[in-house]
Amino acid sequence: REAIGTLRGEGLVVDEHGRGAFVRSSELEPLIRRISPAQSYKSARNVFEDQVTEAGQAASIREIPLSSDEARLPELARLPSDVDPVHEAWLGFADGRPISVTHTWRSPAGTPEGDGLTERVSARMPTRNERRLLQLHEGAPVIELVRSLTVHRETVEVSISLLAAERQSLFFDFGG
Repeated sequence: REAIGTLRGEGLVVDEHGRGAFVRSSELEPLIRRISPAQSYKSARNVFEDQVTEAGQAASIREIPLSSDEARLPELARLPSDVDPVHEAWLGFADGRPISVTHTWRSPAGTPEGDGLTERVSARMPTRNERRLLQLHEGAPVIELVRSLTVHRETVEVSISLLAAERQSLFFDFGG
């Protein structure tokens, strides 16, 4: 039991109610999200749709409701103080499988294209709600991608995307 518990905690074993514990399969090849200079200055939603389509899969997006604690812009990035940001939350699908949950705060001027970008990538365990939205097994981590899109050094969009780590691989191309 302890060994199964350890494997479950590492996300290697999945419980099936009434059947037992089984080794988790990767199910599908992970989606490779290619980040290149040509794409990097687009809004998070446009980058998502482009990458899924370029991978030969069907992209779709479903808006998700916002809770009051999710509605405020996180401390880690700021839009100009005179801007009342538009906040959107959506679930991104590739071939019908949920692969990302994204929160975006942007200036109300519309969907931006920028001239600068910063990104921070980290990994963590999802909350219960994030695990439910992404249909992840207990013990499966997410990749957190925080993007700040700028125009003339002023932030016009901040997005936080949680990516199902077992379904995605990030590929950064800094060539031309």
